[in-house]
Amino acid sequence: MVNSSLTYKIGETADRTGTYECLICKYAGVVTEVHVEKGKILPMCATCKDSDTTWHFKKSS
Repeated sequence: MVNSSLTYKIGETADRTGTYECLICKYAGVVTEVHVEKGKILPMCATCKDSDTTWHFKKSS
């Protein structure tokens, strides 16, 4: 099932290939984006290193 909110936690499987942005970094004024392939696990953010990272799907690639 496709995630309708387009937000994902670390450890969840990406349901689409594309660019994801860390919302914790975004709210702190920092742009942190990662490219994740469909079926891969979303990582911990390398910038903020928060164990409760929320990724937002930004765009397909």
